[in-house]
Amino acid sequence: AVAGKIIASAKKFGASDSTSFGAPPSLDTSPPELVSSELIDIDDASSDSDDIRTTSITDLYENDFENEQESSYTLGGPHASYRRSRYAHSGRGVIVIKSNLADASSVSFPSLPVSSSIAIMVKFWFRSDRFVSGDSFVVEYQSGGNGGEWKAAGRRMMPDGFRNSEWYEETFDIDTADLDEIVVRFRCDAYGNRKLVLLDDIHISGISI
Repeated sequence: AVAGKIIASAKKFGASDSTSFGAPPSLDTSPPELVSSELIDIDDASSDSDDIRTTSITDLYENDFENEQESSYTLGGPHASYRRSRYAHSGRGVIVIKSNLADASSVSFPSLPVSSSIAIMVKFWFRSDRFVSGDSFVVEYQSGGNGGEWKAAGRRMMPDGFRNSEWYEETFDIDTADLDEIVVRFRCDAYGNRKLVLLDDIHISGISI
C-alpha cells in the first residue's frame, strides 16, 4: 500500500504514443463545467517533422491513505479529517473535506519539485455526499508552499444526473513551466453545511519534454 510517498520514477512516450494528456478522462456523468485554468497540449509533434520530441512522465507523489501515521498531507480547517471507512475507493483509508459556510475545509500535500516539468497531472478518485447539482470542490496550487496566493487549477462542478454514492476518477493539468516547486490543495466550497467530499488514490506526475 502506498502511504504518502514522494517518489521519482519515469516513463517515456514517443510522439506516436496514443496516451493523451490534454483533457480529463470521461466520467459516467457529463464532464466538469470547468476543467483547468491552463490546460497544456503537449502532443504537438507532427508526424512528418524531423524534430520528434519525447514526452517523459515522472511520478512525484502518490497516496492511497492506508497508513494514517505515514501519510504526508496537511488538513486545513476544523472540518477536514482522515477516516477509516468501508466506503473507501481502495482499502479502508480516505480523506474527508467538509463544507461549512464559516470555514471551508481542505487537504494539501507536500511541496514538490517541478523545475524540470512543463506541467503536472493530478489524478484522483472522489465521492461526494449530500451534494446537489451545482455544488463543487476546487483543486488549487501554490508556488513553493511559501504562503503565497492559492490559484485555482480547476473546479469540479457537479452536473445534473450525478450520483452522490459513486466514485469518479478525475484529472487536472497544471502549467508549471515557470515554477520550481508546487503545493497542491483540495478545498470543499460547496454551499451550505455538512456536504462532504471523500478523496482517495491521489497520484501527481510531472510532464517534461
